[in-house]
Amino acid sequence: MIADTGIRHILVLTGEAPAKTPMSYLKEAVGVLKKHFSSVALEIFPMDEEEYRILKKAGADSLTVYQEVYDRRIYKEVHPKGRKSDYFYRLLTPERGAKSGYRAVNIGTLFGLGEPRPEAFMAGLHAEYLEKKFPDVEISLSLPRMTKAKGGIEPKYLLTDIGFVQFMLAWRLFMPRLGITISTRESAFFRDKLIHLGATRYSAGSKTDVGGYALKADDATVQFEVTDTRSVEEITQMIRQNGYQPVFKDWEIF
Repeated sequence: MIADTGIRHILVLTGEAPAKTPMSYLKEAVGVLKKHFSSVALEIFPMDEEEYRILKKAGADSLTVYQEVYDRRIYKEVHPKGRKSDYFYRLLTPERGAKSGYRAVNIGTLFGLGEPRPEAFMAGLHAEYLEKKFPDVEISLSLPRMTKAKGGIEPKYLLTDIGFVQFMLAWRLFMPRLGITISTRESAFFRDKLIHLGATRYSAGSKTDVGGYALKADDATVQFEVTDTRSVEEITQMIRQNGYQPVFKDWEIF
């Protein structure tokens, strides 16, 4: 169904639920997806290097992991216990993915938890460190802004549209090779304007509720509210109308 839209890159999202998504399940899921998509990216709970290697062998080739907040004091407040409370284990997760042979690593901070300027600064330094240490890996940054979600944490800080653009441009000047991903959290109008400022990847036709692509459940819990609800075809048309070429695949692994 998703592959029929032309999408060649898909993101596997589990949240922080290792008990519900054990390695056996993840291996099977990645193997199935690899039959239909050229690239399978992971946005799952942090793993050890060997576990990432297992999923790479199954077909995964990209990794997305957000530190969520670089301020250690705030991190401890929002993640006081459990495996996720280990700040440095999460911080080193992108590095473990790069060491495991993943061709692309996407990081970012969740704007809304910490004061935006220090968070954007630390995210940029983190990306630069990864790019210098792993020059053969495509490093990308995302700018997710917290939105209200059922059972979620209320944002303490507001990142304005102006601030969003300032951070995006600062990252682009700081790291010319950097990938910048714009998600469907943002409005269609805003996303259309960002294409001229150095964005490199747009998500399209996104659903963030469990089983959202196959099931119809009015009370399903979503990870975040999708603001830009346009289809893949509509996003493709928007890119062309703005004078750019929509590219569904720009890599090949030999």
